[in-house]
Amino acid sequence: MTLNEVRPSGPEPAYAVLSSRPQPRFYSACQKLLAAMLLNAVEDAEARQPELASEAREWLQSSSERPFSCRWTCRMLNLQPDTLQQRLQQQRWTWLQ
Repeated sequence: MTLNEVRPSGPEPAYAVLSSRPQPRFYSACQKLLAAMLLNAVEDAEARQPELASEAREWLQSSSERPFSCRWTCRMLNLQPDTLQQRLQQQRWTWLQ
């Protein structure tokens, strides 16, 4: 699955970038949890609470490859972390520039 195959499923900006639906049928329960975590971070990055938004943005932009980092999570979901960041920039999320 690539981000290009993901279709928006809701009115929130996060759904335009990454959606928990449609999920491939072969996603394990752990992968579904990771997908929910990634989607939550994308949504939190635009939160009105500055601390929450800051933490989410820091996590999304991290170059760390450690377990449960954004890059590691993307790889576990067969997504390219750089593609995710590019898609976020395409949505005019100026905090990534």
